[in-house]
Amino acid sequence: MLYFFKKKNLNKIAASLAATFSLPFGKKIEKAVAHIVDESPTVYDDKIDEIYNATHIGGPNHRIFDESHSPILMWEKVKATLPDDYRTEEIANYFLSLIKDMQTIKGIPLFNINNKELYDQAVEKMSLTFSIKKSWFADAITINLSEFFVTTIGFLAFFYSWDKRDKAEFADIASTLLASATFGANPFLFVISLISLGASFTKDKKKKNFKKGSIRGFLGMGSFFLAAAVFKTPLLGLIFGTCVALTVRKILKKIPEKEIVSWIKEEFKKHKKLIVGVGVGVGITSLTGL
Repeated sequence: MLYFFKKKNLNKIAASLAATFSLPFGKKIEKAVAHIVDESPTVYDDKIDEIYNATHIGGPNHRIFDESHSPILMWEKVKATLPDDYRTEEIANYFLSLIKDMQTIKGIPLFNINNKELYDQAVEKMSLTFSIKKSWFADAITINLSEFFVTTIGFLAFFYSWDKRDKAEFADIASTLLASATFGANPFLFVISLISLGASFTKDKKKKNFKKGSIRGFLGMGSFFLAAAVFKTPLLGLIFGTCVALTVRKILKKIPEKEIVSWIKEEFKKHKKLIVGVGVGVGITSLTGL
């Protein structure tokens, strides 16, 4: 049974979870399970929130700016809380505080933004230019428990598919999860999906299977998000999007690969500014920390 689960269904489970948590419906699930761990503040939590409580910098997104909530900076705050506690106490409370923050929708930042004013200016400009929600940029540099869980399932899907002969299937799951990670602003899943897609490209010497699989993954997941956005009711959007995505994937198997590639090239030319802009925006935010 476990073997069947790993080999047959893991790709589908990973794709389904990634898609679900990238939608507003996924945010409702996150809110429903956001208080699993008792959030009663400890002295360590008070130390971590010290700068925000004094300045209120960043408001709801204060964890990105207050020099206290990224994994490394949080550890420094925990160590500085009490002068006479044991290292074991510090480690235990560090992970407790980390999980408390990660169980919320906002999660924890992967790094601290040192210049909030410059960050706000850059986000404002990119949001107006490329019609991207401002919240997406903050989400792209943070990670919460649901995103970490989806990333773990995605990693397992890649791991158990690595030695499969079907290179098209591997490219399919890599491109599917990459599209979900981009839409849902999941930084960890984005990185491992991008690496896996690159590995798929390298493994397929003739590139035929890579093209077939990646096209099916990108267009299938893209159609899911477009269709799901039609409905304001999240559950209806999820159901409708799934039906459309499955239909698109079946149709793609019947259309000649050359015709699909030609259509993609034409669409890329039309929307090149938006596509390049999103990539540049994410790259600048991630690499510089603004």
